[in-house]
Parts: sequence; structure tokens; C-alpha cells
Amino acid sequence: MPVNRWGAGVKMLAVPLLVFLLLIGAVSCGGGSEERSADTDPVPPPAAVAPGTGRTASPVTIPPGAPAGPARVEGLEAGSDLAVAFQQAAELTRTGLYDRALELYEQILEERPEHAPTLINAARIHFIRGRTSEAIVLLERSNRAMPNNPRTLAYLGMAEVKAGRFEDALVHLEGSSLLDPTRIDVGNELAGVYFQLERYEDAAEAWERVLKLDSENIMARAGLEQIRQTASSAGSGPPQD
Repeated sequence: MPVNRWGAGVKMLAVPLLVFLLLIGAVSCGGGSEERSADTDPVPPPAAVAPGTGRTASPVTIPPGAPAGPARVEGLEAGSDLAVAFQQAAELTRTGLYDRALELYEQILEERPEHAPTLINAARIHFIRGRTSEAIVLLERSNRAMPNNPRTLAYLGMAEVKAGRFEDALVHLEGSSLLDPTRIDVGNELAGVYFQLERYEDAAEAWERVLKLDSENIMARAGLEQIRQTASSAGSGPPQD
């Protein structure tokens, strides 16, 4: 059936694109919600005991070559060891040293177990490594720690798509799209989920929104063409342009 063939096509197109988008956008503390001036939201120094664990947190080890200047990361004291470790982990991720970066993120989480940017970035590494279930667990923690964050909702929805949890993915992708309608990757993922659920009109509308942001977007054009073919075969569906 056309729907089944398209379902496979969506996965073949979406997963490589998703990994690429996660990688190139990975864990930079130089923009977005991961960075904030230290004087806008003062944060107390890291606790000596990891909250909720009742044990002393392991000290964060800063590798040589950490970026110069005070590191500024949302929820971490500017210039602190934790902030510098976060910045270094971002650099390690960009150079493909995922295991070392993940080790640093895990050390940060020992002291700040609900630090949403660290949870998101650690989840990205798990996703890139193909550990989808681990990524979902961390993203769910991030969503509880920082509700209604469009980045968390986006990555959680994308991970759920890969896990085949389309109904859950729909909730999170729709939420991310409402909060930040400019994200093309979310728009494509959302449209693909609508298609998988045979909500063709919603899928067409979602891909049309993507084309308003990027008129040459390959996935959106291919998706709309597949909808037209499906509608033509079935003798019904969304109207053609």
C-alpha cells in the first residue's frame, strides 16, 4: 500500500536528517536557551552534596584546553567549574568526542541532576549513539525540570518518532511547534507523524508551513507529492493546488 511505502520513506529521510541536525546544533553554549548573562539570574555556587542523593558529588574534572574567559550557561554560575565543564563538553561534542563529552555531562548532573541544558545535551549524544531509550529518559527529566521548553519538546518528540511512539511524539512536536513555529526540522517531523497516523490534511498543512519558511525544502516537497499520489490513488484527500 502507498501508506506503508511512505512510512518507510519517512523514516529513511527523517532519521539521517535528524541526526545531522542534532549534530550541527549540538550543545553550543554560545546561543539559545543555554546561555544567559550571569547578572540576569544569579545562581548560588554548586552544592557540595548532589541534591536528593545524600552523597558527596564527584568533583568535575576540567580537561586541558578549556575555552578562555568566563563560561556563561543558563542555571550555572558564570565562570564556575560546572560552566567551564559544560562549555568544554560542547567543544568535545562538536569534534566528535562523544564519550568524553558525555562523561563531563554526567559529572555535571551529579551536582545539578535537574539542569535542563545538560540533560538535553547528554540526551543528544545518546540519540546520536543510537541509544534512543536513554535519550528519552533524560529528555523527560528535562521536560519536568523546565516545562514548555520548545527545544526539549522538539528533541523528545523526535526521539519518540524513532522509537515508534507516534502518539506521544505528536503531543510533544505540536507543543514545540506552537512555542517556536520557525523550526523547519520540527515542522517536517510533525508532518511525517501526521502522515503516519493517516491525518493527511494535517500533514499537508504542516508541510505547507515548512515551505513558507523554506520554499525549496526537499522533505516538504516530497511529502506533499506523496500526499497527492496517495489522494489520487484513494480518490480523495486534501485538494491539490
